[in-house]
Amino acid sequence: MPRFGGGKMFRAYDKDTGDVLWELELPAGTSGAPMTYMAEGQQYIVVGVGDTDRPAEFIALGLR
Repeated sequence: MPRFGGGKMFRAYDKDTGDVLWELELPAGTSGAPMTYMAEGQQYIVVGVGDTDRPAEFIALGLR
């Protein structure tokens, strides 16, 4: 069963099988739910990260 929320690993899952399709280690733990938006025909996912050793910031990932 996949673990959700709070960790440094950001994962994309197959919606039918639950298999991990892609993952990335973020520079700090997530501090909120991801959101998605479109800009000039490109889709992005943004998530806030931060911890006691790293200031809060947003990480934006572009989808292909």
